[in-house]
Amino acid sequence: MTTTSPAEGRIAPEALHDLLLNFTGTEHYYRHPLARRVVWTDGVKAFADAVGGYWLLDILATELPRFVKTHGIVFIHVSVKGGKAMLSAYETEGQPPSWQRPIDYTDCPEGGWRFYMAAGGPQDTTVILLPSEY
Repeated sequence: MTTTSPAEGRIAPEALHDLLLNFTGTEHYYRHPLARRVVWTDGVKAFADAVGGYWLLDILATELPRFVKTHGIVFIHVSVKGGKAMLSAYETEGQPPSWQRPIDYTDCPEGGWRFYMAAGGPQDTTVILLPSEY
């Protein structure tokens, strides 16, 4: 299996999907350097490391904690196609998004990537995690 896209030198979508399947819990939490009340899990760190996706964590950590505070959990979908992305947050799966943000350029692998943001993390933080880590 190819782990990187030859044209971009980045991880291929299939390899990223396989990588993320390895995470079913977390041993460590990683604190956002500016939004100190937001942490993420080992699986989210693996995603960000693999795709250079710390820009995504910056956006989530600065724009979505108020939704999490109100609803307890927010479902995040990142849809990537043609070098562009759409970030969407849902209060309830299957309902229209409560928040959206287009990204004009990304080298994140194409496909759909899902995350949760949940209240009640260590020391009363908001946690960004993979669905498999919930």
